[in-house]
Amino acid sequence: MKKTLKEILLFSGLLMACAGAKKTTPVAASTSKTPVTIRLELSTTAFTPDKNPDDGLVCYITNNTPDMLEIGMDTLFRFFTLYGQGNSQKYPMFLNYNLPAEFSSKDKLYIDPGKTEAIFRSPLNQLFFNQLRFGKGENGWMWQSTIKQKVDFSPVHDYDKLQKEAVFWFDLKWGGKNYSSNKVLLHVTPKS
Repeated sequence: MKKTLKEILLFSGLLMACAGAKKTTPVAASTSKTPVTIRLELSTTAFTPDKNPDDGLVCYITNNTPDMLEIGMDTLFRFFTLYGQGNSQKYPMFLNYNLPAEFSSKDKLYIDPGKTEAIFRSPLNQLFFNQLRFGKGENGWMWQSTIKQKVDFSPVHDYDKLQKEAVFWFDLKWGGKNYSSNKVLLHVTPKS
């Protein structure tokens, strides 16, 4: 049985913004000369696994152009990369998605001039502890190292224990240029 991207992402607990998402949020007139501005936000600065299920991570894009931006949600992971790095990890990790080659939802996200939209959001518990790990040719998502090496399960993991803190950011390839968001520090506390 074939699954759509929405089914895969909803099943995994990760959510992406789609055309039916909440209306755009107005932002102050930008003096930036870049066509887009990107921002990452965490709803908490201290994360405790299995607590506060509403704690999440959200990635935003602001349209600084005079034209409406159209983002094909099928291709989001071709130009969007979420990174994380625990304080004891030598190299950053990135969130890797492997979707079916034939997948095409045709979902679009439209961002009006001067407006901001969420392009990716996820509950923290889901993002760090409920991966749909995949093998070659399989569908799923998981954290992987930016270099080829055996790595921890996620940026908040340190083998069989948790990191004390991890930093997160995302990159966006847009109009032939690369943009990096702000970096956000997350303190991690053990389960009580």
